[in-house]
Amino acid sequence: MLHIALRTGTPRVVNGIAPSHGVVRSEASFPLTCQKEVVGLLCVFSQEADYFQKDIVELLEQLAMEASFALESLHREAERRHQATLLADQNRILSLIASGAALEVIFTTLAQFVEAQSDGGLCSLVALDPNGARNCLAVAPSLPAGFDRAIAEASGGKEVTRASNLFVMARR
Repeated sequence: MLHIALRTGTPRVVNGIAPSHGVVRSEASFPLTCQKEVVGLLCVFSQEADYFQKDIVELLEQLAMEASFALESLHREAERRHQATLLADQNRILSLIASGAALEVIFTTLAQFVEAQSDGGLCSLVALDPNGARNCLAVAPSLPAGFDRAIAEASGGKEVTRASNLFVMARR
């Protein structure tokens, strides 16, 4: 019976279950929803046949609605926190840019931001050196050592230099 309430999203009440099926004589299931989807059930069982009368069913329906309301509130709060974190991270990157922070710091922060938003993705920022003559792996905070060699091979053998070397070269 539980699978029916989950599948249909409607309450199910069964009174008078035959004693040969176990100790449960009555059972009721009430869907719990969040974002218009059934995410769980409020299930109540009784050893008493015909336990679920109208007043008890109405009370349990109200409890299921209140639990669903609580789930919606938790979901909205989680979404609000996510959006606040996203905005704070974006503002942090913009502040780094506006304050003239080192390019390596900006790129590292940006790559970490992308990784945090991509649920398991890894990010690198790849750029050309100031002369446009060779590839430069600026940052790859979570990629394994040797990633720069793989970039060099993928770019047709052009030399790859670390961003820190490029920054020193650019300051000369």
